[in-house]
Amino acid sequence: MFFMGVFGIAVKEEARPLVTVFEACPEPRLVRRCKFFHFFFVPLYRWDFEYFLQCRGAALLKLKKAAGERVWKSPREGIATRDVEEEQGMTTCPVCGRGLEADYSYCPGCGKKI
Repeated sequence: MFFMGVFGIAVKEEARPLVTVFEACPEPRLVRRCKFFHFFFVPLYRWDFEYFLQCRGAALLKLKKAAGERVWKSPREGIATRDVEEEQGMTTCPVCGRGLEADYSYCPGCGKKI
């Protein structure tokens, strides 16, 4: 009997619009990024959750984990300045809006040159 499996580790990014307004961020979206293990493209285990506040045309702001989890569960919750850790040197892709590290030359989401 021969068995061939497809498995691996990947990074997943999900985004939600926020109902509340954050004073330093026009049109905020909450972004959740995590790593996951998949088998036959079915996610089995997720870990290393990070939460970001994505502003229109601005850098991503990293949120503290507790604040990010709270707002992810209830998007009507407010975000205070104390919930933001720091600017991470990340920007967003002008084409698809995906979060990018500062040293990226190409967007991993759409493949466009930055």
